Amino acid sequence: MDWSCVQTVQEHASDIYCLLIIPQESRCCLVVTGSRDHTIQVWDSTSWKCIETLRDHTHHVCCLHRIVLGDKCFMASGSFDNAIKIWDITSWECIQTLQKHTSTVWCLQSILQDDFMASGSFDSKIHIWDTTSWTCFQTLRGHTCAVRCLHTILLEDRELMASGSSDYLIKLWDTNSWDCVRTLQAHTSIVYCLHSILQEDRSFTRFMVSGSRDKTIKVWDPTSWNCLQTLRDHTHHVCCLHRIFLEKRCFLVW
Repeated sequence: MDWSCVQTVQEHASDIYCLLIIPQESRCCLVVTGSRDHTIQVWDSTSWKCIETLRDHTHHVCCLHRIVLGDKCFMASGSFDNAIKIWDITSWECIQTLQKHTSTVWCLQSILQDDFMASGSFDSKIHIWDTTSWTCFQTLRGHTCAVRCLHTILLEDRELMASGSSDYLIKLWDTNSWDCVRTLQAHTSIVYCLHSILQEDRSFTRFMVSGSRDKTIKVWDPTSWNCLQTLRDHTHHVCCLHRIFLEKRCFLVW
């Protein structure tokens, strides 16, 4: 693998804030991008042509998320217009607009195999949505500043949701009771991103990692929630994390 750039696509009129890959049966995949220009672009990865432009948002599009319900696939988008929009990816029609947050929707996350979706906002709240009715049935209020990232943690006996915030905290939520069961305090600035390193069989979370404006990455043990390691190689904000599997090894990219 030579890691060379194989294609550059240019269609947006401003910054690209988010990217989503949607697997397809008939083609390799679709690549979806959300931008400061208020639009969402859908790209065919075989031709790298833009096949759809979605214009329903009235402000910056800052997060995208895929939801699988039975044999149907949907996409959710969050925006600076405070709204979440649900898209049918076969027709690319907006089938639902969720309006509950009072400020920018920064992040979206599936919970319990897509039965629920969580949304985090600049209003400091996390809303939990039933994906069958798209109604909000729970609001989590532990953070005091913007909720910047959400991530699910798969343990042997339960599933937790982690949230990172501009209040420098990471909170862990029980997805059955929706109680906050732990607050992690180690970062000295905004927590921008969360991710998991899975066990070898990819069934459960081995470590959780968090990236921050304080220029560090923290590695957490999900059995004790102790911080095991602090990575300090960056000289500026750490704003994204991703894992890559190559053969039998797992790598963290940031």
